[in-house]
Amino acid sequence: MIPLAELNRVSAEVGIDVATVERDYAISWLLYGVFDQKTLADAFVFKGGTALRKCYFSNYRFSQDLDFTLLYLVSETELNEGLSSACQKAYDDSGIEYQLLSVEKTRDEQGEEAFEAKVAFVGPRKQRGKSYQNIVTSYPFRKSFSQSCEVASNP
Repeated sequence: MIPLAELNRVSAEVGIDVATVERDYAISWLLYGVFDQKTLADAFVFKGGTALRKCYFSNYRFSQDLDFTLLYLVSETELNEGLSSACQKAYDDSGIEYQLLSVEKTRDEQGEEAFEAKVAFVGPRKQRGKSYQNIVTSYPFRKSFSQSCEVASNP
């Protein structure tokens, strides 16, 4: 696990509260655990603000949650088992304690079936309580505009 002194150094360097830096660090390890699980890795497409920060823009806002779209529907049981295994893998390799609190079926903004999972963590600051990650998955995967349109060729 990263030393608390390193979290404090990064916090001061970027001008962000140490709790936010810790959450971002914990999200990184949980994301690692998620994509280590074949069931989740095959079904999930990582999206949203956290995906932008982790994959493209390191100076983008700090992570708040993990958002995914499902390529195909997975059962609530598969999601529970996969996320529990992801939490264990992240703990084994990072030392951060993760606990899957809940997985609930819900609806996304477009009314499509979705799941919301809550994961608690205890990181270098040793704080418990309201430190949790939302993991939101929705189904179905929709092709982007550019993938669903035919391009007319010049005569």
